[in-house]
Amino acid sequence: MGNKSSSARPEAQRPSKQNQGTEKQENKPQPEKKKDVTSPAPASGPKDVDVVISASPADAALVSMLKEKLEQVSLSVYCNSTESPDAAKAVGKVLVDAKLLVFVASEKSAKSKLCNDQISLAYISNKPIVLAAKKEKDSLINEFSFGLRLTLQILNWIVFEGDQDAQGATANSFVQVVQESLNKPAVSETATVEASVTLESAGPSLKRNRARINTKLRGVSIASESKEPSESVSDSFWQRNFAGEDEVPWYRFQQVFLTDYDAKITSLFDEESVPWLLNMLKNDIFGAAEKITKNHFMNVRGDEGSQDRHAFWKVVSQIAVEKYNMQEVFNMDSSVRLTAIEKLAQYQSAGVIDALKSLLEDKDPNVRAVAAISLGRTGKAEQSVVDALMGLLEDPDRIVRQSACLSLGSMKAVKAIPKLGHVWRNDFISVVRDAARSALTIMDLPEADKILRVTKILEDEVKTLAAGRVDV
Repeated sequence: MGNKSSSARPEAQRPSKQNQGTEKQENKPQPEKKKDVTSPAPASGPKDVDVVISASPADAALVSMLKEKLEQVSLSVYCNSTESPDAAKAVGKVLVDAKLLVFVASEKSAKSKLCNDQISLAYISNKPIVLAAKKEKDSLINEFSFGLRLTLQILNWIVFEGDQDAQGATANSFVQVVQESLNKPAVSETATVEASVTLESAGPSLKRNRARINTKLRGVSIASESKEPSESVSDSFWQRNFAGEDEVPWYRFQQVFLTDYDAKITSLFDEESVPWLLNMLKNDIFGAAEKITKNHFMNVRGDEGSQDRHAFWKVVSQIAVEKYNMQEVFNMDSSVRLTAIEKLAQYQSAGVIDALKSLLEDKDPNVRAVAAISLGRTGKAEQSVVDALMGLLEDPDRIVRQSACLSLGSMKAVKAIPKLGHVWRNDFISVVRDAARSALTIMDLPEADKILRVTKILEDEVKTLAAGRVDV
């Protein structure tokens, strides 16, 4: 006792050694506890995470149980314990590298901007999503935003209700679903809701295959989509409403669409979001056509042999999910936007690039600028991407023009060199001119160097002439 007391005084003057003494007394050093994934992580986050759990801090008890169950089957788990900006940044980076997202659905998490952003990021980065709910679907679904309802509508809800024993049994089923989701292969990237669907992006003569963004979510949720009884293809949307007609005006098609799918629309969209749906239907799906032809409709619907009477609705809702989640991730209020851009190379796909191209036409100039920057980060100098970015060089917003210049430069888009030269010499905003010059410089190509050299010679001659006039 005397020795212990005498040694305690000098240690009290040295806090670091006192801590060491405490560890020796406990004789149970557990350094791994410091890496507990429920704690806020550094900006880089832990490595090799299998599952990210997205939840409100108010749902900590359920999160703790789910984490424990998953770790018992040797899965590594990360879950954010706060909703601070640092936590948002950390979990975003971990999520892009992880294999699966678990969303704990509750009244609190439904209102959480961070949780909503994480779901959108998981969706566009091609992650399976497993939903663990604290209440039945009918009790919670109306708490979500329309976009979250759209995204989660096809998932099976694993509901944790009842006493501890009942929740324990549910947790075992939950773990099995997670394991199956991790092991299930994704469907083909170019598959759509029913099969490979040809969409017309700007009218009946312009056709392209629309690539899927999230093929893994489709893989784990396809069973729940097929529960609805199918009916003869002869009773399709067009046959039900426009039998014998080859084309209908947009205003009529719109009204019939709202009437025919009233129950589905009402269950997923509030009054304020219906215009968003109609705008997407007209512009993103039918290319702003004022007349909808039967051939155009069937190209959108796809798979003429399908026996599902609501095949068209499934195509529309799937494209709506993709557009909503892309907008959520890349808008200026998103807590994961910077992470999404920074790590874009890790999850870019034909579907993501397609969706980014559509955002280049968004009415919000901030979204157009972010989409342009993001496309530049992909490094994909495809003809359609270059053409779309070149179109932005005439955008009324100077940040959008500036972003397009730099993205074209990073892509080394040879086709854009003459137009970048024109912007450098003629844009009325100096930062846009500087961006165009920087784009030509970083290309480091003979064609770009020639424009830089010629323009520099002309500038020098103009300066010389100007100086001569002043002297006279």
